[in-house]
This record gives sequence, structure tokens and C-alpha cells, in this order.
Amino acid sequence: MSFKGLRILTACLFMSVLAACSTSSRYEEYPAYESASFSENPNACSLSRNARIRLRAPRIRFISTYNPLGHAPNVEHELLVVPEQLIHKWAENRFGVNKSATEAAEVRFTIRDASITSRSRVVGSCFKEIKEEYIGRFEVEIQFVSADGNALVTARKAVQIVDLTDPNMSAEDRESELMLLSYRLVKKLSQELDTDLCSPSFNDYIDLSL
Repeated sequence: MSFKGLRILTACLFMSVLAACSTSSRYEEYPAYESASFSENPNACSLSRNARIRLRAPRIRFISTYNPLGHAPNVEHELLVVPEQLIHKWAENRFGVNKSATEAAEVRFTIRDASITSRSRVVGSCFKEIKEEYIGRFEVEIQFVSADGNALVTARKAVQIVDLTDPNMSAEDRESELMLLSYRLVKKLSQELDTDLCSPSFNDYIDLSL
């Protein structure tokens, strides 16, 4: 084989290796971006994402059973507005009550998880690189309770999103990334809860005319 032919063969082999590495890392190493678009998954009932959901109970009580770790691997405590506060504010804006309702004595909205953890992760099959992986996990429960304390109906949802980022980003960019992750989690949580609240088991406890 001539020198020119050898060069062409070598170049072809190199491009084949690059293609194999690219395909492998794209589909096996990187987690899929989890969006929460309301337009892609419209609610089965008439709940509007822009209006308050009226609960047929005279009051709603907000509870948190999440116990923040306060140190690594958790990082949510480093934010100026922690996810627990963000979830609480979203719930206050999202849900309203009917003070004259008798279907339930109260609604208990419980925050069970509001964590974001961080770890270094090696990605890539042929050409390795280190990324910072953030795992956000939110879990809440909405429960309608009778006057004697018995649960009438319950919706419990947990959502998780994983992000891979540059480990050398600035502190300001890191905070922006974590806040964006928090908002995406709340949006996804809201979407999935709407699906549950539209189910027949909640027909007697939700005003679906909004």
C-alpha cells in the first residue's frame, strides 16, 4: 500500500473511532433533559396552570417533614431561597380553600423532600472528562382529612431531575444553575400533581370549574 493510501486508511479509522465514542457517550453517559412542558402533556380536566385550585375544605395546613442535611453532598442550603421555601410559596399561590366547604375538615400539604445533591462524575467512553452532577428531588403530599383525623383522599408525588454541568463554573453561575433546576422541579411537580388531582377520586374535593 502506498504512503498516501495508508494515510487515507488511518484517517478513516480515526473518524470511525470518534463516531463510536460520540454515539456511546451521548446515549449512555448523559442523562436526558427532563422538561415539564404543560403544552406537551395537557391536563385531562379543566384545571388551569395559571389559576388557583380551589380545595373543598375550610383550611389548608402546610407541614414540612424534610430535615436538611446542611452539608455535602447536599447543596440546597447554599441558595438564598432554598427549595423548601420555593415549594411552600408555590403551594400557597397554587391552592386556595373554600371556608364554607364541609367535604373535609382540612387539607394537609406536606413537603417530604426538597433536596439537591452534588457529586463529581466521569463521563465519556473514549475521551473522559469530569462533570459536576446535580440531582434535585422534590416530594410532596396533599391529603384531605376528616374532622376525626382520618385521611379521605391522598395524592403523593416525587419528581427528580439530573443536571451535568461544568465543575469550574463561577459561584454566580452555579447559583443560577441550581435555581433553574429548582424551578424546573417545581414545574414538573405541579404538572404531575395536576394529573392526580384530575382523577375521579378527587372529584368530590376539588373545584374543577377553574
